[in-house]
Amino acid sequence: DNVYVNASSITSASQTISADMIRLGADIDFTGVTNSPAFTTTASTTVYGSLIYSSGLGTIGGSYMTMTFASRGSSVINSGGKTLSNTTYTWSFNGVGGTYTLQTALNTNYTVNFFNGTFNASNLDVTAATFNIANGGAARTLTMGSGTWTASGTGSVWNMGSTGTTTFNANSSTIAFSNKSATGKTFAGGGKTYTNFTVNNAGT
Repeated sequence: DNVYVNASSITSASQTISADMIRLGADIDFTGVTNSPAFTTTASTTVYGSLIYSSGLGTIGGSYMTMTFASRGSSVINSGGKTLSNTTYTWSFNGVGGTYTLQTALNTNYTVNFFNGTFNASNLDVTAATFNIANGGAARTLTMGSGTWTASGTGSVWNMGSTGTTTFNANSSTIAFSNKSATGKTFAGGGKTYTNFTVNNAGT
């Protein structure tokens, strides 16, 4: 079922919406929500459609869990103008035959996985600690667009695997390593062709 949280749902301030189920729903839509409720996840969960946040939400966070996107149709991701860098879960796109299209920039502190389905960044920026592509699943298409894909973590921050079939469109995008620490960062390109690549002049 679709889940809608709007102005009629939260009628007072200082409320928290807790997601503690392994199946969150189909479309999860916070359009029109008021009173700035916090949204937190306390278990790994799956969204089977679109995820649409709203500027009317408060903080967005949760435990160290995985949010899996498993749509088999056409769906969108919209941050609603919120900064998602305080989210403490991995984003995993794993919808066999489905398509996810960004409507706003995506920013998280943790890993983004691309396993199955199509992901279109719509020329928007994508930021994550690490990107993990084609290390699971069967077939995926990744269209990066003209935005900047920033890897802010350390270790294997861009890992293009070889599982199944990958259609990779770098377009005019830029991959940027932003972490300034001395800890190593690894780029595993998987034999694909990239357009622009930048590394912060500090660190290794």
